[in-house]
Amino acid sequence: MSPRRQALVDAWRERVQLAARRYETAMSQTQTIEAEHADGMASPEGSFAYRQTLQSGRLALAEYQRVLRIFTDLVVRGKIPEPDQG
Repeated sequence: MSPRRQALVDAWRERVQLAARRYETAMSQTQTIEAEHADGMASPEGSFAYRQTLQSGRLALAEYQRVLRIFTDLVVRGKIPEPDQG
């Protein structure tokens, strides 16, 4: 593997790891707020926070999937990502 390609793979691997950590954090927050919501803390503010946390988790998952797809295409298929995909 060329040094340029290896650097690209390494950079995208870091992006995958970062996106995975963000997703894990969002899911942890979702579990925490779900537990609070299940305990009867269903105030209007709690419901809003719950919806916001779910949205955050969905966005984190979508970003993780996007970055993972780009990384997989790079490593498995040899497809170089477009500059605007970063």
